[in-house]
Amino acid sequence: WGARVGLAAAAMYCFSPTVLAYSALLVPDACAAAFAATTVLVFALWCERPTWAGAAAFGGALGLACASKFTCLLLVPPLTAAAWLLGRRQHRLRAVCGQLALAAVVSLTVIAASYGFRGLARPLGAFPFRSQLLGGPSASIEAPGNRFRGTLLEHIPVPLPEDYVLGIDRQRVDFEQGFWSYMAGRWRKGGWYVYYAYAALVKEPAGYLVLFAVAVVSLALRPRQFWTWVVLGTAAFVFGVVSTQRGFSHHYRYVLPALPLLYLFSCTALVPPTRRRTAGRLLTATACLALLLGIAASLSQLPHSESFFNYPSGGAYNGHKHLLDSNIDWGQDLLALKRWLERHPNVKLDGIVYSNLFARHLLKAAGLEQGTLPVDPSRSSGQAHLSRRLTGTYAVFVRALYELDSPYAHLRSVDPVHYVTPAVRIYRIDER
Repeated sequence: WGARVGLAAAAMYCFSPTVLAYSALLVPDACAAAFAATTVLVFALWCERPTWAGAAAFGGALGLACASKFTCLLLVPPLTAAAWLLGRRQHRLRAVCGQLALAAVVSLTVIAASYGFRGLARPLGAFPFRSQLLGGPSASIEAPGNRFRGTLLEHIPVPLPEDYVLGIDRQRVDFEQGFWSYMAGRWRKGGWYVYYAYAALVKEPAGYLVLFAVAVVSLALRPRQFWTWVVLGTAAFVFGVVSTQRGFSHHYRYVLPALPLLYLFSCTALVPPTRRRTAGRLLTATACLALLLGIAASLSQLPHSESFFNYPSGGAYNGHKHLLDSNIDWGQDLLALKRWLERHPNVKLDGIVYSNLFARHLLKAAGLEQGTLPVDPSRSSGQAHLSRRLTGTYAVFVRALYELDSPYAHLRSVDPVHYVTPAVRIYRIDER
């Protein structure tokens, strides 16, 4: 689509609050997003010059993507379909299928190498699966099973490392068990099909959303472009399949591998349409303005990109009305709290109310382990104590304040004396 679209998409990606937030965290999502974008780029280069070396490069990129996060396995169906359609259109389907086979071999080799080739080619019937999908209806964490034992598939070697296969199975267990999830002020057991779409509507800058809408409208004003549909279709497939997993809905970052492709599609709105030029110029100007406003909105909240919510949704300080978990804080604001306390030595906290699976370890790592309350009420033996009214000065994290059955719920009606970040509030409570 030219340098204009390429540079705009790069800027949109690099200044995205979602990308800025998760690139700074020890989670694989931003890494997977970068590998997913690279894979689609190498795939496009191979399709334009279909050589065996290009197919091997595509396989290598795909292998790195799939090794970084299981979600990138969802790139395989749409890209394979695109290659098949292109090969059929160019009357070279046999050559394309052969090169795709090479890409598959290279991809599997890269994945195996990333695991040191441990447990490679183990028979399918030998795995102790714990999910009901792979282990059978009676499988569980305590009693693994294998629905393929005693079938014709039992002795087929799996061309993936043992830990990779078991990791997919373990992820499936989480979705089958289900967890309490939060969206738009509501808690429920399990998730929602619309969770990630809703998260995008409140977490992406309003300018980005307008730019995407303009790109969709511009589709009607352009001649059919094969690559536009490949990029949009691949992103939609990844986004859609992740959305169908309703065991729980916690983290917008799970669809991050689709975002660079959606950003790239959005920036095609910057190419003036060839039909209805007056309307096309208006759409292009709107797209340019939307991109600039979206970037400005993201930069306005640095360095607290994790807590970003767009202005139509109420902004960062109202994010808890929409989403919780890593959509607001995932540990990084503990460091912001520490820096704030260093700048305000006269403030002496009586406790820190923080809720996270690794809360105690994170507090200790941030040097905030002194003077804290038990930080995970659901697992604390002191839950009865936590239910009593607090007195003193406390740093309270939003997630602990609004989580299900929070023992700190009474603080929601108390005005904080200071906001350290959108995710951290300082309360001073007098005993009454």
